[in-house]
Amino acid sequence: MTQAEQTLLALVCQLHTPDVHWGISRLDEDAVLSASEAASVARAVPARRQEFAAGRLAARRALAGLRPDDRPTDLPAGPDRLPLWPAGLTGSISHAAGLAVAAVARSPVRLGIDLEADKPLDPDLVPEICLPSEYGTPAVRVFSAKEAVFKAEYPHTRVMHGLHGIEVDLAEGCARYTDHPEVAAIPPESRRPLCVAQAVGGGLILSVSRSKA
Repeated sequence: MTQAEQTLLALVCQLHTPDVHWGISRLDEDAVLSASEAASVARAVPARRQEFAAGRLAARRALAGLRPDDRPTDLPAGPDRLPLWPAGLTGSISHAAGLAVAAVARSPVRLGIDLEADKPLDPDLVPEICLPSEYGTPAVRVFSAKEAVFKAEYPHTRVMHGLHGIEVDLAEGCARYTDHPEVAAIPPESRRPLCVAQAVGGGLILSVSRSKA
């Protein structure tokens, strides 16, 4: 295991909960895709195909922890590019810094993860990411948290929106929908308090949003 993998594994351990199973991989591993998975990225550039393959390898490793007696599962992408998880399961995949990570759980759970390199973002991007209440937190951490929340919620809301549609408070481990027009289509019953946790170390940021569906 490389130093980068050990770092990521340590972050996963910080965010571990008994109901969520994780898998990690490197982008340079020899990851073999099934025919249906390969078809999902047939027109993609080589770098995207490599990310996709590493993500599927990480997902299969996560699924093996959840269902150790099952054979490897095909995970093609659906029309909206989300992985088509096996019935009764949900999950999320992310890539950064030459690594891929996946998390899976049994439904009904809303689950989203995001992996980022812990590097300062262009200052010009900060106003596009952060709300005034979030300016005390590095923008890359805010971005990662919001990405995890969006990935957990989108399969249920099916509303595409920008980063000002969610406000995060990492000190409290929570997030909420704002009154921004870009989230106006999300019904009131879906605007409940959201959970987000984050681990930082070794040049990486790992965020997870997990809540009951």
